[in-house]
Amino acid sequence: MLHWIAGSWALLVLSLAALVPSLVAEDPVRDVAALLAGAAACLLGAVATSSVRGMRLSDDDFIRGTSTIRTIEAAWLLMITLVGVSVFAEIPALEDAAYGMFLQLVGWGSLIALIGPGYSEYRSARAASAARASAAASSPQP
Repeated sequence: MLHWIAGSWALLVLSLAALVPSLVAEDPVRDVAALLAGAAACLLGAVATSSVRGMRLSDDDFIRGTSTIRTIEAAWLLMITLVGVSVFAEIPALEDAAYGMFLQLVGWGSLIALIGPGYSEYRSARAASAARASAAASSPQP
């Protein structure tokens, strides 16, 4: 579980670092807006993942409570890999229209996915934690 939490926070930092090459793109406002939406999703995902971990749930409940967040992380990892490869291999992917479209999809899609199913999964994890606490409180102590 801890590696997912560390990954959430690391991807937040990397998504913010991706702002630098986006400032030289064809449409920097569009790309920066998408990156900020994605960074917001990464931040909220990292906070939610840390919160779910703090609930001391089972591994299965943790997985169910963070599956959308982990999918978002995978999409951002792909995006960061694309940017890294294009920079180091000197491929002009940052100027390509396909990059901008992919960035829009990942950035805004991350935020939408986190607001929708991601929040539902987080609330389910909180409910599982509350149910477990209630069951522990109502069980007789030896």
